[in-house]
Amino acid sequence: MDFRLLITGLKQVVQITDKEDVEYLKEDEMNNIKILSDPSSQLSILVNNDGLIVTVGSEKEATFKFYYICIHIYTYNSFVSFSRLEKLLGRKKWKKCSIQKEVNWGRYKSKYKKLYEQGSLLGVALPGFVDAHSHPVFAGDRVHEFAMKLAGATYMEVQAAGGGIHFTTNKTREASEEQLLEEFIKIAKEMVRNGTTTLEAKSGYGLDTETEMKMLRVLSRVSHVVPIEVSATFCGAHAVPNGSTELKQVELICGEMLDKICSEKAKGGLANLENIDVFCEKGVFGVDSTCVIKISYLMSKKKFNILISGVIVALGSDFNPNAYCLAMPMIMHLACVTMHLSLPEALVAATINAAYSLGRGHTHGAIAPGRKADIVVLKAGSWEHIIYRYYKWHEQIIFRTVFIAIVLVLKIHKWDADYLIYYRMAAQDTVIKYTIKNGRIVHSK
Repeated sequence: MDFRLLITGLKQVVQITDKEDVEYLKEDEMNNIKILSDPSSQLSILVNNDGLIVTVGSEKEATFKFYYICIHIYTYNSFVSFSRLEKLLGRKKWKKCSIQKEVNWGRYKSKYKKLYEQGSLLGVALPGFVDAHSHPVFAGDRVHEFAMKLAGATYMEVQAAGGGIHFTTNKTREASEEQLLEEFIKIAKEMVRNGTTTLEAKSGYGLDTETEMKMLRVLSRVSHVVPIEVSATFCGAHAVPNGSTELKQVELICGEMLDKICSEKAKGGLANLENIDVFCEKGVFGVDSTCVIKISYLMSKKKFNILISGVIVALGSDFNPNAYCLAMPMIMHLACVTMHLSLPEALVAATINAAYSLGRGHTHGAIAPGRKADIVVLKAGSWEHIIYRYYKWHEQIIFRTVFIAIVLVLKIHKWDADYLIYYRMAAQDTVIKYTIKNGRIVHSK
């Protein structure tokens, strides 16, 4: 068997569960997650060439199994070729460097221990975060509405004033597919930096067939550019467009839109389109309309199995231009503070339970043999720091501070104090050392 990655030097591995048949946790189970701890920091995770976890446990157990490895080494240089490796093994000072290349274990077995002992311990491993609800494809922003809401305007009042979904819909219709893709790529990269490895993402800012299809194509393309797994959701029932009615929009969705989607999928397109969503809300789409749309979608897939079970708590960012937060650590923090979830409950809701909501409870959201090697490695004393540390909100828009003049230089197109509050980025990248997708390092700090 060939292997892709060996992570060593871990003091904690937060597995969530080590059982193959567990797809979600609920109630008291959420506070009894599986955690491996080793004060000597000799835990490891071994990943095969298919991106699946093979072994979780002691370094001795992992190293016994593999022949080819991808190792993190510390050298003077930003990159080191293997022809120079042996010369560098004796160095006393080290600088972080990632090398992703198959290495013959037999040749370097005697050297690896020495190299590791002179390296730096990595810290804590968590499952990659699964964001179970987002709207990341759009044009324009709605920072002006944030002030309206602070002044007491309701969601429907903002929409009646020409804002809300309709404002974003107009901007999104005007944007080209390439423009939308370019913006989504930027957002997806930030999500990866914040530990998100799997993302549910909706359309819904088109509300006409042409723009909805444009958004769904963008959702299908981004994973070819950014190493993030996207579970796409068709949300043509996000709002009733101006000049239309609820009934007309339902007819458009169940007729022209679903026909176009089925046609595209029959040609091999929109491969990641897995779900449908409806904004079931008074004044938008009623319960009857919601049922008609969802049943029409299920019938179009020739599949009709609705799961009825107890309450399973999952978290999602709901990232959209009305709620500009894409960091799952921040969502977990808010869930603990405002919804009174415990730290383990919030982590479960942002990993295996969110994965379950996307039909991935068997394969994602936990660190265990046979599951996808989607892993977040922290540089912290314990896993709780990823939720506890609520800071560095504005790193992405403040790129220089001039202390003498007390001026903040912002990477935005105009000055508006509201931007500092509106862009709730909460980048936890000072805690997150590596984000790993399918056993490949996709972000390193």
